[in-house]
Amino acid sequence: MLKVVDNSTIQEKIDKLRKYYENKGLLIVGLNDSTDFNTKSTILKKNAVKNLASFFEKNKFNPQTIDAVSPVLNKTEHIDYFLKNNVSLEDIKLLQKYSTVSHYESTMHRLGLPKFIGKIGYGKVLFNIPKQTDSEVKISTSLYDYQEPLLIYSSGVSDLMRAIGYNPFRIKYDYQKKDELPNYNYMIDKINNPMIIEGIMKSISQNLNNILCINNNTNIYVLGASEFNTLSPISSNPFSNPINSYNDKLEKICKRYNIDFINVDQLCYKASNKYDNLIKYIIEDLYQKKLLFTTKVNDKNYTGLTITNAGVAGVINDINNDYSYCIGEWFTENGYSQERCQEISYEHSMEIKTLAKVLVKKKIKKVM
Repeated sequence: MLKVVDNSTIQEKIDKLRKYYENKGLLIVGLNDSTDFNTKSTILKKNAVKNLASFFEKNKFNPQTIDAVSPVLNKTEHIDYFLKNNVSLEDIKLLQKYSTVSHYESTMHRLGLPKFIGKIGYGKVLFNIPKQTDSEVKISTSLYDYQEPLLIYSSGVSDLMRAIGYNPFRIKYDYQKKDELPNYNYMIDKINNPMIIEGIMKSISQNLNNILCINNNTNIYVLGASEFNTLSPISSNPFSNPINSYNDKLEKICKRYNIDFINVDQLCYKASNKYDNLIKYIIEDLYQKKLLFTTKVNDKNYTGLTITNAGVAGVINDINNDYSYCIGEWFTENGYSQERCQEISYEHSMEIKTLAKVLVKKKIKKVM
């Protein structure tokens, strides 16, 4: 988009934007990967969505925030399932709680530590308690109702990691044992297969189509991928070219949908606080779009999404279908590929268990 020169200070721009959203209301949505910068989990600190929401709250925009970022339910298919089943904010907050603990427990297990230490994850989401009205706030309904929602999209990287069998806890070991074990060579073969990234781009494109199908006036900011840095200094990083290709293709998709692609490595290069740069970029971009231009964010009509309002139960059903498909693939594969099918099916089973905890929690709540 053409940038217009404006001499307003950043605070003046914020004040003007606040007035712009005063009657419209501001909805902030986060979807859905916790690896929003440098492919390092934000599980120990606020993610990009929470930082952005805190900024707008501090500046008295009074935003409604739906932060569906998750360390477990963080793939592109989960976005489609959340939108299709119109999951509530109450369920999303509970899912963050149980996903965080599950992620911590899994991390402790991989580090060779007692799994119960993962319970400290509850401290991370201590203040993310569902409000009484959160059950009435639905993700797709909210996107539809608000005139110009703001959405941070960070999905795709976890899809890539799953597709190539990348395990940050094992990568150095797999590299050292590459002449004895198939793991590393399998990963390199996959990352250099152009169909892997093409498949992920197709899933991302479907996500974006579904979001715009609900509300084509949604301001979407897509975060690009950063290099996987865990091999340094053992070897030159084999992921550089594929990640560059990933970002190039992702940027082209964003241009096709007329939405913003953010190369986080360039935007936040050597920044002491990467989120400050991101927030400043979004403020400047919104100011240009809302106050210096009068055109719609997107004037095309999108189709293809049917909303069922099935909630968490519907998401469980969708992931159960993925689990069944993966088991079917397991019977057709052999060797390490078969082992990968088994690992992915286990991931699906853990996703289902996490979702089931939400249903149990809500049943107990009704009884009480």
